[in-house]
Amino acid sequence: METTESRAQASRETMIIQVGFDVLDILTIRFEKEMGRAFLRVWNESLAGMEGLPGALFEGIQPGPDNRDINRHIVRTRWEDREDRDDPGILLDAFLGVLDKQLEAARRVLGLQIVQQAIGEAVHVLSMVDKYEGDTEVAKAFLGRLQGAPA
Repeated sequence: METTESRAQASRETMIIQVGFDVLDILTIRFEKEMGRAFLRVWNESLAGMEGLPGALFEGIQPGPDNRDINRHIVRTRWEDREDRDDPGILLDAFLGVLDKQLEAARRVLGLQIVQQAIGEAVHVLSMVDKYEGDTEVAKAFLGRLQGAPA
């Protein structure tokens, strides 16, 4: 029997995965537009250096909205298979870590102006917090990270 607490945790995990991939997809669309197929190489190189939970969750993930459903399924399954899945905060930290790596890589390749424009697009979507029913703290965490991204 599922408790209220476990339902709330599952809801938070779902929200983290949904918002996380929404943000990554927005950035992917913009960066692919600028880099073309080279973006996939940059994405993979960025992930190759990641260890711990982000590396475990995102290994082999192919970015972009075309892969959204399978990516969400893969990450959720990998998360549910972990023994330390009792704290959704570490799942959020993993997504934020991947976000940071992608922004850092894109900044190196594309420059600050294009990355700032992509961040602006993501911030605009996240600012419509009512789209993300339920846990607005998750959307705010991503919003805060994007707005505080180093120049």
